[in-house]
Amino acid sequence: LTIETKLRWRDRRLTFLNILDSADGFDTFRDVPATLYQQIWLPMPKIVHENAVIGQVKKDDNLYVQIHPKKEPEIIDAEKPTENLKFLGSDNDLVMIQRFKLEYRCDFFLKIFPFDQQKCNFIMKLKVQSNTSVMFVESPEPVVYEGPKVLTEFEVGDISSETK
Repeated sequence: LTIETKLRWRDRRLTFLNILDSADGFDTFRDVPATLYQQIWLPMPKIVHENAVIGQVKKDDNLYVQIHPKKEPEIIDAEKPTENLKFLGSDNDLVMIQRFKLEYRCDFFLKIFPFDQQKCNFIMKLKVQSNTSVMFVESPEPVVYEGPKVLTEFEVGDISSETK
């Protein structure tokens, strides 16, 4: 199974300067340089694929962190010759994108196969010590399946997510 995980959060400790070019709009995303990854809190290392087969979770080398501006910037000093725009971390989203190749174990009861329906759960958890401020929340389209619905021996049915 290959999945692409996108995590969205805000970090009120951060301030971003001049992340939009003059022609850019608010639908433009800015990549955070990889050199800064060590300086900001990133949630991906805290993600645990709870029911994956041990040793079968492989991260893709490509990891992206983007800034998604959501609010108009503040002008730092209108009297300076260069216009500096300040985007507060509390008002603008950070998005982290990474792919994983996973192997999950799903036990199926096959006594009446192929005249049955089976369910396979993929459990992801956020493991943060003494966590009181970070959690998964539902999004409008939390799971998107892009593969074929009909496969050799089975058919992919409804896909859903649940946040606890």
